[in-house]
Amino acid sequence: MALDLGKNVFVYDYITHTWFHADTSYDVDPVSNLLKLETRFRPWGKLPVLDQSSAVIGPRIVGEKTKEEVKNLFHRTFCSPENIEQVRAELEELHL
Repeated sequence: MALDLGKNVFVYDYITHTWFHADTSYDVDPVSNLLKLETRFRPWGKLPVLDQSSAVIGPRIVGEKTKEEVKNLFHRTFCSPENIEQVRAELEELHL
């Protein structure tokens, strides 16, 4: 859904511990003359930051490295002196 809405999509590969970014392009199919959507996930050289309309999804059970990476993602995005205690409480509630 996020890709259809033109939003940034990041994927964390827990096996390689690498962030990937969805690179979406549109092209016209020469045979049918219909618009064709192609999405490739490419390694993202920087650490992503969430925005106001971000969604984070994943499996219920993750390894310690993945937990740490998600925790760091939230810290990079939301931790400021004004809301640090609220964020800490919410992360603890999520067991991160």
